[in-house]
Amino acid sequence: MVGATRGASTSPAGGPASPGGDGAPPDAAATRTRANNRATALLDAAAVLFASQGYHRTTIRDVTSAIGMRSGSSYYHFSSKAEMLLAVYDEGIRRVQQSIEDSLAEAPDDPWGRLEAALTGHIAAVLDPSAYARTIVAVLPNDVPELSDEITARRDAYENQWRSFIAALDAPVDASLLRVFLLSAANSTQVWYREGGSSPAAIARFVVDLLRHPLETRT
Repeated sequence: MVGATRGASTSPAGGPASPGGDGAPPDAAATRTRANNRATALLDAAAVLFASQGYHRTTIRDVTSAIGMRSGSSYYHFSSKAEMLLAVYDEGIRRVQQSIEDSLAEAPDDPWGRLEAALTGHIAAVLDPSAYARTIVAVLPNDVPELSDEITARRDAYENQWRSFIAALDAPVDASLLRVFLLSAANSTQVWYREGGSSPAAIARFVVDLLRHPLETRT
């Protein structure tokens, strides 16, 4: 809610005037913006905590305390911790997909080049300090049985594009195993990566080169 303005004038009828003094309602757009900002702050904090200490060990109070909000106020934005997790998941997948699209925009128009670009985008998102993508890595469907179907559906939708990247290679390998290998390699970078080390593009190039040359020489 918008608080009263100190020293505000009164309306002709004697009641309090609007902030503009012309009888207009408070700025609803500004109110919505403030609410959206608080919701975003909650998700930012939740992503960090879900990624670092897991879903079950994280409480609503942990999340709200991280941004200086009273715990009860979070229910204005999210009805439950479960809803908060799904919102973090959705935002995390959106960010990973955007990172991949940005990399693909500069990729050569060939299957191996597109695979390398996709891997670059995924790694960059996993290493992003916001922790949204790391929550996707850290919290698996079996970790939250009550949300297993929803989480699985989101992960499957994301992984579908990787099926198309790998199918385009037309390589003589088990496509499912290759997909799992690539995503596992990308996700593990959060464990061993150190600031100032190889870039996401360099890591992706190394992984793809390990695959590409042996595969190209197979008969």
